[in-house]
Amino acid sequence: MTYDLTLPALCADFRENIDFQFSLGWTALVTRFIGATNAKRALSGGERGLKVWRSVGWRVIALSISLYGLLYLYERLTWTDASKERALKQQFMEHAAYCLRAVVPVTSSACSQQVYK
Repeated sequence: MTYDLTLPALCADFRENIDFQFSLGWTALVTRFIGATNAKRALSGGERGLKVWRSVGWRVIALSISLYGLLYLYERLTWTDASKERALKQQFMEHAAYCLRAVVPVTSSACSQQVYK
């Protein structure tokens, strides 16, 4: 029984993205909670909550921004070559699994035809 997976062809369209992306960034949070398609629509809506900021107080706002900045700084400092490598491996594994799942029906059909013959 012979079959050809053509692994170079399966992985030809792989594009890595190892740029730093803050996991608690505004777009990441919106995308996580309402989905990618609705996030574009929600993020283009504009600012409507300025009244809430005035009623909260400047100390709470300053503390929140400081904590958010510290989280960003921590995540940015831990974005090392090792974490970039982990992200690249994860992205490649997900891409390869997706491509191989797409090839399974064709390959199994070809093997079935060979067994039948």
